[in-house]
Amino acid sequence: MVTDKARLDNEALDWVIRLGDPRFADWDALTAWLALSPDHARAFDILQLAEAKAVDEVAQGLPPSRAEFVAVNDNPSRRYLPAGIAAGVAVLVGLGLWLGLRGEDARPWQEYRTAAGVHRDLRLADGTRLALNGDTVVRLDPGGRGAALVSGEALFVVRHDAARPFVVTAGGATITDLGTRFDVVSEPGRLAVSVAEGSVAVAQAQAEGEGGLVLTAGQGFERAGTRGRRFDLAPEGVAGWREGRLHYEDAPVSLVLADVARATGLRVELEGQGGDRRFTGTIGLDGPPEAVKERVRLLLSADGGSD
Repeated sequence: MVTDKARLDNEALDWVIRLGDPRFADWDALTAWLALSPDHARAFDILQLAEAKAVDEVAQGLPPSRAEFVAVNDNPSRRYLPAGIAAGVAVLVGLGLWLGLRGEDARPWQEYRTAAGVHRDLRLADGTRLALNGDTVVRLDPGGRGAALVSGEALFVVRHDAARPFVVTAGGATITDLGTRFDVVSEPGRLAVSVAEGSVAVAQAQAEGEGGLVLTAGQGFERAGTRGRRFDLAPEGVAGWREGRLHYEDAPVSLVLADVARATGLRVELEGQGGDRRFTGTIGLDGPPEAVKERVRLLLSADGGSD
């Protein structure tokens, strides 16, 4: 007897396989399927990460059984997949069909990492550019039209191709470019998307009351836990870390400190500051480390927020 969960996993696996075909063009149907339920997007995201991990393992010479084991145990929030789905992934990897669906290109997804305080620029063959903030992990589709932001923050400046949209998966969401310059943050319990130019379609999972949505320049979306919200922003302030500044509107101090650490590698400690304190303003990151730390302490301590 096929359970609803098994049926959902099989549907997600079917979409992941179809998405690997360079000729795939059914974006509207995929977005609609993802928006039906947070469970849809969650299952899809798990299998996309499993695919990337499995391909990596096979490329390293591991046998299919080991590749299957690593792939289905890669996500700490889900330690197994139903036997039928795991077997499906293993068979695809073992026979090379997974790679075959990607055409002649049999390369694994390429992973890039940055340490805290280290920024890195990447340029893809089609002209799309990525700027990685510190403490970031991203995986790039060898086909050149997709990325998985595993953790951290990245700015995407996409060369738009209506026939082959650029797709980013992050934090249980699928973000499809519609001609775009946008920033994505993915960290435990939080996802944020900010659009500077053009627009993106976001198939959102795990947020109450949010399915699919479209963000245009000057708009953003943030999910903390299971609660999502849309907000307006200044387009010129998107990815301000690239210019050595961080701008906030009523943001938790804990988030500000985490952003400073990611962008600069500096850990700033505040005395007597409650975890619920908020900050509004701009923080400059230029200068010697100790000067930056002192500036952050003064600004966050002087803000009119409340504990």
